[in-house]
Amino acid sequence: MFDRTGQKRKAVGRPRVGDYLLSIAYFGLASGAMMVWMAAIGWGAWRLIEWMMS
Repeated sequence: MFDRTGQKRKAVGRPRVGDYLLSIAYFGLASGAMMVWMAAIGWGAWRLIEWMMS
């Protein structure tokens, strides 16, 4: 059942960048949005602390 000695492997070509371009663009956009969101939270926290201390 698991003996594959008689089978030939299919030649798999090297993956191209174009195959992954959409996912790379998506995750790049998502990580950029996450960084902006974290910066906005940090800025809001900084303003809140500054307001509480004045």
